[in-house]
Amino acid sequence: ESTVRTVLSAGVDQRGSLVRITLRADGFLRSMVRLIVGELAEIAAGRAETSSMGERLAHPDRLPGKPAPPRGLFLTHVE
Repeated sequence: ESTVRTVLSAGVDQRGSLVRITLRADGFLRSMVRLIVGELAEIAAGRAETSSMGERLAHPDRLPGKPAPPRGLFLTHVE
């Protein structure tokens, strides 16, 4: 019914050239993780400001981001 989801925690860990992003939420919408990871990549590359993340999450319909490619993204656990 509702498209509102709550991200409970987020973390970023880098080991060499690999970056692991961990997200916990009460649910995920289609492409939600890809859009979050895509925005984090834009911020890391200096093409977006950190403040843009909150705006994009609050208004995804008005501020669509560039989703990260699906390769390398894994669902590891469902409670």
